[in-house]
Amino acid sequence: MLRQGKKQGNDSYPGERALSSVLPIMGIFFTLLFFQIYESEVLKTVLEIKELPSPIPGSKAFMFGKCSVLVGKERGRWHLSIAHPQRLPTWEEVRDARYNFTPENVTMVMILPHPEQYVNIHPNCFHLWETKDSVPGEWG
Repeated sequence: MLRQGKKQGNDSYPGERALSSVLPIMGIFFTLLFFQIYESEVLKTVLEIKELPSPIPGSKAFMFGKCSVLVGKERGRWHLSIAHPQRLPTWEEVRDARYNFTPENVTMVMILPHPEQYVNIHPNCFHLWETKDSVPGEWG
């Protein structure tokens, strides 16, 4: 594509400098717009929490958006199950459930056990478990 206009002393075409000064501002605008949309979606999800009767004594059950969440302590460690009726929960749903329903000061992991220990009662369910072991960032 040919550019119209004369080159200026700094080897740029008319309007290039103006555009290059506007693009960073536009980037900031779109970044802020993205975070406003993201934050409103997170707040929307948080507002859709509804406690349900728990099928397991000592645990709590919730509707979290369209996901069902079951959370409680088993053998002294937190266990969170999150399921969606039509699909697997998204990463954002898993993350938001973890931070809404378990303490922030614990580390939660998703485990894929040995095949003989694998249990899958609900096809669209993920389980998070509290770990007291070191996590990759703490490995020496």
